Amino acid sequence: KFRLARVGVFFIMGLTVLMLGFSVFQSAVVTGSAVSCTVTDKDRASDGNGGSDMRIYAEGCNGDSGMQVFQVADNIFVGEFASSNTFAEIEVGKTYDFETRGTRVPVLSMFENIVEAKEVNK
Repeated sequence: KFRLARVGVFFIMGLTVLMLGFSVFQSAVVTGSAVSCTVTDKDRASDGNGGSDMRIYAEGCNGDSGMQVFQVADNIFVGEFASSNTFAEIEVGKTYDFETRGTRVPVLSMFENIVEAKEVNK
């Protein structure tokens, strides 16, 4: 009895972790949205593994007065491989319609990923 209960608890815990992992994976590569923002800064932040992440800092995203941070990165799961070009084309001070994938998950240091940027002519 006790052994069966323990196996059941581990099964439920494992299933929960698997579902959480799939949820995070799906939100990182599948979930897309469109957002219009004015870029205030951009840089490359150290990722802790000797590399760097391309970051975009923006304000006024869809009318929100706060700042928002995005990343620009390749996404092999959906065939997006031009992140360096996208990052280079984004200019500080300009307003863009961004197509993004993913969601912001602060505890995992995850940011929405910009996959396309179209300048808004004002």
